Amino acid sequence: MKYLVILCSLLFSLSASAHTIKGKIAGLKDGSTVYLLTHPDHKIERKWVLSHKVDSAIVKNGIFEFNVPDAPYGRLWLLHSKENYLKYYFNKNEDITFEGKALLFGLAGENITGGHTRILLEDISSILDDDMLTPISRRTGVEWLKRHASEDIGLFATAYFYLVKQVLKDGDIQEILKIIPANKQNLPYYQQIRDAYNQNNKIQDIEPNESFTITGYVEGIEEGIAELVLPRKGTLGTPEVVDSAVIKNGYFTFHGQVPFPQYCNVGIRGTSFPVGFYLENSPIELNIKIRQDNYKRNGKNESRKCLQGKVYGSRSEREAQYISTLREPRDIEDWITNYPSNMPTLMKLATEWSEIHSPDLLEKWLNMMDKKLSERLAYKEVIRQITKHRELTINAPAPDFVLPSDKGKRIALKDFRGKYVLLDFWASWCGPCRGEIPNLKKAWNNYHREGLEIISITIDKNEQAWRKALVEERMPWTQLNGKGSNISEQYNIQGIPHILLIDPKGKIVGINLRGDKLEKKLQELLSH
Repeated sequence: MKYLVILCSLLFSLSASAHTIKGKIAGLKDGSTVYLLTHPDHKIERKWVLSHKVDSAIVKNGIFEFNVPDAPYGRLWLLHSKENYLKYYFNKNEDITFEGKALLFGLAGENITGGHTRILLEDISSILDDDMLTPISRRTGVEWLKRHASEDIGLFATAYFYLVKQVLKDGDIQEILKIIPANKQNLPYYQQIRDAYNQNNKIQDIEPNESFTITGYVEGIEEGIAELVLPRKGTLGTPEVVDSAVIKNGYFTFHGQVPFPQYCNVGIRGTSFPVGFYLENSPIELNIKIRQDNYKRNGKNESRKCLQGKVYGSRSEREAQYISTLREPRDIEDWITNYPSNMPTLMKLATEWSEIHSPDLLEKWLNMMDKKLSERLAYKEVIRQITKHRELTINAPAPDFVLPSDKGKRIALKDFRGKYVLLDFWASWCGPCRGEIPNLKKAWNNYHREGLEIISITIDKNEQAWRKALVEERMPWTQLNGKGSNISEQYNIQGIPHILLIDPKGKIVGINLRGDKLEKKLQELLSH
């Protein structure tokens, strides 16, 4: 029988004697079994239940009861079904009772009794929420932890959000470690925090005994092929399938080594949009759901299978997710000051940040990074980006090129001298690129008579896929094929869609023009 999951997340501390957890949940059948489990936020599976079970209880008249033994602070699950769950936090020496209702997709709880610790933990958990974390909320959370650093609950919460949830950073821990009193420094959690902090601040290349294991589960697929995609050796982002694994009963496994944390994709043959994350030499769990994406194209209903995934066990991925929230230069600078050896930061400099920040800022931030990273390909890429940026800034001349069109003609950029030209770099497989096409059509309809030309340049490797997309999208402007050329290097294309505006004299007057930004620039230059 498959388990349906209802999860209550419980936290408890050292106590002199066991205490009782009682629950009354309407909708649970008499004779049902509930389990008390220990584990962080990972997917619940049958084999996992059997290996992590602390206790079990039989439901009678909708009621069950556990006697919780003495134990250090820890996270407990109350398990009976298989979907969403509510988190409850409890303190030592308290008899806990709560009422609830078993629903199809979770547990509705009410009349929950707990103590001061439950309130404190709910407080800090709401601040350091995974999905809502910002630089401001992280700083607020650190201040909360510093206020409670002399309490057992403060030390546990610090360990939990640093070691398990991985939302606290080494710079935060440096602040907190300084104020933890001496009488707490013999506790296991202090030692674990300290050891992890010391280890994280060492730059180490791969050791012979270091490796990764990706254990994946695909919901809704019993059999199939999973593929692991990494950057091709000697490149920063050119994808290459480096391994494949058979999916059996929904599970698959990859084993291997990476010399340093790097971005990877895991895909399932026959689906679109693989799951991307930072891969490092550690045990990693990957839970994948397949959703049907329905959309309209040229008035026709179409659909595709897309992957959604959640990653556990990769500290680099957690750091990368946080880095993605940084927008202001001062926040980025503060982060690099605290983490000059961070590989996801270096990758961010080489990719996204290099597109939206000035070469002067990029140079400043690169100089703040640890010089031990200077031999990394990403480090050298940032230097190349800085040089290219200074060549391709506003008012710089646009590099000329000659490329074949979809009709077989050779087209040069200089052929359009005397007109405003939008250069649109795209590909048939790029969802955001195709999502931008309506904006380009609007620009064409509004400004073509005013002297605007558009040149779309594909970076597709598959010419057939490109031509199929041209038929589907019906774009009335010039279409060029960049395959086999150095056009991406000429224009420093790190991501697509990438849209530039060139004036009648051949100078660049707009970069990264998308959506409202494109319309505003065209109004400024072409509205009469």
